[in-house]
Order: sequence, then C-alpha cells, then structure tokens
Amino acid sequence: MKRLTLLITLFLPWLIWAQTGEQKKIQAVRIDAPPKIDGDISDLIWYEAPIATGFTELEPDNGAPAPENMRTEVRILYDDNALYFSFKNYDVDPDSVLRELGPRDSQGKNTDWVAVWLNPYSDGQNDINFFLSAAGVQTDSRTTIYGDDMAWNAVWESAVQITDYGWSAELRIPYYALRIPEADVLWGLNMGRYVRRTRQLFTWNFIDKSFGTYEQQNGRIEGIKSIKPPVRLSFMPYVSGYLNNYDGQSSTDFNAGLDLKYGINNSFTLDMTLVPDFGQARFDNQVLNLSPFEVRFQENRQFFTEGTELFSKGDLFYSRRVGGVPYDFSSPFEIADSTGETVISNPAQERVINATKVSGRNAQNLGIGVFNGVTINTYATLEDSLGNQRDVLTNPTSNYNMLVLDQLYGDNNYVTLINTNVLRQGKEYHNANVTGLMVRHQTKNSALIIEGDVRSSQLFYEDSASIGYATNLFLARGKGNWRWFFGHEMLTDKYDINDMGFLTNNNELNHFGGVEYLTFQPTDWYNNLYAELFAFNGWLQNPLSYRYVGVGSNARLTFKNFLTIGGNLNTDLYEVHDYFEPRVSGRYLVRPVKTYSQLWYSSDYRKPFALDLRVERAWYQGFGADDYGMTVSPRVRVNNHLSFVYRFQHFWNFNDVGWVNQEDNGDIIMGKRDRTTMINQLTADYVFDENTSINLIFRHYWSTAEYNDYGVLQDDGSLVWLDVYDGDYDVNFNAWNIDLTFSWWFAPGSQMTFLYRQAILASNDQPDLSFGDNLQNLFQRPQQNNISLRIIYWLDYNTLVQSRKK
Repeated sequence: MKRLTLLITLFLPWLIWAQTGEQKKIQAVRIDAPPKIDGDISDLIWYEAPIATGFTELEPDNGAPAPENMRTEVRILYDDNALYFSFKNYDVDPDSVLRELGPRDSQGKNTDWVAVWLNPYSDGQNDINFFLSAAGVQTDSRTTIYGDDMAWNAVWESAVQITDYGWSAELRIPYYALRIPEADVLWGLNMGRYVRRTRQLFTWNFIDKSFGTYEQQNGRIEGIKSIKPPVRLSFMPYVSGYLNNYDGQSSTDFNAGLDLKYGINNSFTLDMTLVPDFGQARFDNQVLNLSPFEVRFQENRQFFTEGTELFSKGDLFYSRRVGGVPYDFSSPFEIADSTGETVISNPAQERVINATKVSGRNAQNLGIGVFNGVTINTYATLEDSLGNQRDVLTNPTSNYNMLVLDQLYGDNNYVTLINTNVLRQGKEYHNANVTGLMVRHQTKNSALIIEGDVRSSQLFYEDSASIGYATNLFLARGKGNWRWFFGHEMLTDKYDINDMGFLTNNNELNHFGGVEYLTFQPTDWYNNLYAELFAFNGWLQNPLSYRYVGVGSNARLTFKNFLTIGGNLNTDLYEVHDYFEPRVSGRYLVRPVKTYSQLWYSSDYRKPFALDLRVERAWYQGFGADDYGMTVSPRVRVNNHLSFVYRFQHFWNFNDVGWVNQEDNGDIIMGKRDRTTMINQLTADYVFDENTSINLIFRHYWSTAEYNDYGVLQDDGSLVWLDVYDGDYDVNFNAWNIDLTFSWWFAPGSQMTFLYRQAILASNDQPDLSFGDNLQNLFQRPQQNNISLRIIYWLDYNTLVQSRKK
C-alpha cells in the first residue's frame, strides 16, 4: 500500500518549505519487562523512551509542519523479542476521528491510521510496513523497488483507544516478523499518521516528493544493540473440508497439510508448504479471449503471493505456472475425437505436492532467493463405448526451480542475477532454462535513472535446443516538475520464458519516450496536476519489419475537494501491421489507423456515497470499425460496519476484425464481428470487529461475438471479402462467480474461513440473446456449488517451549 500511496502522491502538489534534508534519529530504549499491549499508553515504562515528534505533511501540502493541536508523539522500546511503539495522536476534535472497520489488510477504508515503516538494513529499497487503523484493523506489507507485496502477512500485536485528546495506539512487532542484520547497525525508520477527514498524511522524517522514493528518505533508529532474538520457527498446520455439488453429483473432500517458516539465521528464512490446499483461493476473472495471446491471471494462492519480492524481478517467474495448466491438457480431447472415446475427467491444474522458498539479505546487502516447487503426474480419464476407462498422462512429474542473487548498493541501485529452470520427467517433454542479468543505477536525488537487462532462454528437446535473447534499456529523469523517459526493448523470435515466466509474444523491437509535467504546489482551486506526452513505435525483430507508430497524452487533475478528473488521447500515425493475429509466422494483417480517447471522473471517497465514471471511444479509418465503452462504479458506506462497491462495465466493438481459421489449403480466414461485453461486479463487506468479517464477491461476465463477414488474408496484409463462407463462429460466453466468505481470526496468526462458492462457465453460439434470456439459458447449464471450511492454527516454537516449561 505504501508504494501505491507514493505513486499517487507523486502527482499531488506540494509547497517546498525550508528543510534541512537531514535524517532524523530517535533512540530506542532497551527494557526488561515489556508493556501490556492494550492501547493504553499510560504505562510508566513508556516514559523511559524519548519522544519522536515534529511530523511533517506529506500530502497534500508537502513540507508543511503538522499543526500543534494535531501533533503526533511516538516512543520506541525494545528487548530481545520485539520492538514496541506507542503513538499519542492529538486531535482538535477527537469525536471526529474516522473509524470504519474493514477486514485485515483493508487499507482503503474510511479511517484514520498510523504506520511504522521499518528497514533493518537501511538499504533504501526494502521496507516492512505495519499499519494500524483507529478502528484497530491491522495491515502489513513489504515494499521493494517493484512495488508493494500486500499479500505478505506477519503475526504482530496491536491495540488502540479513543481518548479525550484524540487516540492512542500500541504496536508490538516481534523479530520473527522481520529479517534483521547480524551486526549492530542503525535501522531505517519512518512513521506516518493519516487524518482521513482532511486527507492529510504526516510523516516523522520529511519525504520530499520531487524526487526518489519513500524508502530512500527514511530516518534512523539508534540504540538497538546486542539483540539475542529467539529461534524463528513457526508452524501453520491446517485442515480443510469440502462439500461439492456439480450438475447434481455430490462429493466430499478432506485435506490436511502444513506450512512451516524457519529463520535459518537473523537474515534468512525458509518457507515451506507441504501438501498445500488452494481450494479457497479467489476465483479467476475469466474472459472471452479471441486474441492470439495468453490471458494473465492474478495469483491468489497465499504461499505464492507472500514474500516473493526477490522472485518478481523481470517477469521471469509467473507463479501460476507451478500447479498450472497441464503440459498436454488438450491432448485427451484430440485423442477422444480420433477414437470416439469420451473424456470423463481432465484436471485443469497440476497437483503441487510441496513448494519451498529460502530468501534473505546478508550484511553486505546481497539478497539471495531460492524457490523450488514439485508437481506430480496428472492424468485425464477416457471412457470407450463399452464403459472401459483408461488414464492418459497430461503432465509429468515436474520440478520448478529459481535462484536469485540481488546485490544492492547506494540508494535504490542494484545488480541482479536470476536463473530459472524447469525439469520434466520423460524424454518426450522439453526442459527449460532462463538466465537474466538486471542493473539499475540512479544519480543523486534521482536526476538520472538508468535501468537495463539482458536475458537468455534455452529450451532443451530430446535432440535439439532453441536459444533466444532479450534486452531492455530504460532512461529517465526522476526529479523536478519536468521529467522525461525513454525505453528500448528487443526480443528475438526464439526468446521464450513461458515454462516458468510470462510472455505474451516475442520477436519484437520496441521504443517509447515522453515528457511529464508534475505540479507539487497546491493552488487556490486544485491540489495537483499531472500531464504527459509520449510517442511509441514497434517493429518485428526478425525479419526487421514495421509494425506500428503513434503518439499519445495523459492528464489528471485533483481539485481542492479531492474530486479528480482525467483522460487520455492516443493515436496511430500510420496503419498497423499486426504480425500476431494471423497465427502464422511472417504473415500480417493491415489494421487501419486508430484514435482512442477516454475521460474519467472520481469523487471523494470520504463521503458515504462516491462515484467513479469512465467513458471510452475509439475511431478507425477503415473496416467501418468503432469502439465504445463505459464504466459506472458507485460506492456506498452504510455505516462503519457495512459497505458496498458495485461496478458496471459495458463495451461495444463494432466491425472488429480477427482470426477465425486456417483452411487446409493454407488460406487464413479473418472475420468481421460485432462484440459486446457486459460485466457486473459487486463487492460487499460486513465487519463485526477487527477480527471477524463477512465478504461477498459477485461477478458476472457476459461477452458475445457475432460475425458479419469473412475474408481471406492476402500476402500484403489486406483482406478479400468472401460472398459465402461455410462456417459459424458466433459465440456467447458467460462466467458467473459468487464467493461468500466468513473469516474469523480467532488467535494470533490463526484463522477459520467458511466459504460458499458458486461458479458457472458456459459458452454457446447464440450471441443475439437478450439479457434475460441469456440468464435463463445460463442457469440451465451445469453449475458448481461448493461449501468449504478451512482452519489454520499458528504455532510459535518459543511459545510452545515456554508453555512446556510452565
């Protein structure tokens, strides 16, 4: 969340106040007996520590000192087990402190909060973030140069109290939630306080938004010495049970497994999951994909989203590959077509039997990460007309491995070496190896930022190999009101990282560049302004051939009442040569010049009712094509417990041209189609308290394509339209999903989750159905209903030892 906040605030105005730019320092005091974490900071032990105060406004008025009647006072204690923070938050109107409840990690609720941002290595890049709302809700994350890992969770204690002077907060952050250096060094620290009703964010150490990142501008903690942290070992055993019903057929399932976390030393941690169960992971947002490219789905499995910052560089690791679609998933259907058999079952995911991560950073700021995951044989079941069944192997036992060496230097600079490899059992399956070297360097205050990388992919078959390469270069000015950027990307036609990474297509040579203007000073009528002009072009790398060239612009303006408007306008300067839509190497489709625009509006989320709007329009100089789109998203906050967000999207693509088929004689058939897509999504939260909540996620995706004409692609990229074509490729696609979840954090790190899930996936050739008829038809299709219960219990080794001694 902190990285997201920075990206937003980079575009907010600010006033440059007289600042020394010096790093603040605060003394942490060692104690023998810890304070009780109950939100009451009157415990006398707190008074042994000096006060950290003098907070400065980060947004919207960057650099302004916090008002005296809104001051914040923080004290820090420590022992061999944890750090302790007390916040005394003065407020001129304590009754107006906003306190909307939310589930754990729901940072965007309508509430005040305080934050502790720790960087034990003071490397200017990797922060560990702890947020505590005035309603007592915890949020934690890890920040790296690549963004925030909001899936990262730690076990820590906290409490708040509303007082006559404002509100108070206490945090206990145990060392087992951190990775700390072996030597005694000054830790990086910043602390924040957010006042929601005025949308003011204050920080202890001043953050200058005209350059750099939050992590570069931390203060320091002094006095942390000779820590003898306890053994970092915890277990999270789980049990889960499922009651499934699909098309009237019921089944049950029971699972048990274990997640383990072990601190090899103060700096390195081993994470392991044994017999994992991902049955309660959030559903994928399925779409009707008529493009030549793979759809990238979000990772929702906690083990693969938590603590993966070292593995996320360069897109070389796409964790959905581990336990993803089997290698020969389509093979059973092809066999059945030729033999007349019926496919009885064909699992859509490999079965993961274990996965392990080891990661950390040593005293020389060298980060080391090792990942290993193993999947077992996956089989489909076919049945013949006599009822005889047989298994068909769709994925062999496979091993996924990754090694990362990440050397940090200076502020926000690094040199990184990454290697991934996939080994599959059996000579008929290929293996893969990918290596990448990545570099980032910036001058003082981000005046010049240089990023680059070189990558190589190798695919090994039984008697041959395929080797490809890719390079990237990015230059930018990251300081001041006027900024610029330039980028270059080259991928050879054999570059392929998709065994363990993600790449939509290769064989590209692309360039882009632009200028940006940002205001940092509020005016009488607006808070911030951002504007950008850019240009781009793309080529086929082999053989070198033109693809596209264009220019564009973006703008955004936030008014004093926090209403925000924005838009963009992009246009091709010449017709586009699309080398990927024909699905045949060397062939291309000439697409007409396209001009695209959008306007959007977002009201102030502090109000009980807020509204987001977006309208889109695209014009084409050919094919008779037109695109329209709209998004309407109201947000309703009924009270501090109940809130709703509804999102309605409707898109029309008239006379869209795309691939249909390749005939036996080699002719590539393109179709002209009218596409309509409607998406309804509702999210609702009812939160009983900071540990107990009910969450509803509903999504109905409906997309149709109705073909009007068919044409044969010519060698020059043009189309010769056919008077008659024997084929029907109309499609009506529906994805219906409901997840209703009850969550209870019944003990530290321990959670019980009850989930009801309904899912329907349906496709037919009736694109002209009305909305009502389509729904009626959808509910006549087989549907999956699932009820599951999962209990996870967090066990700390040290707690177990102490209990045994007692």
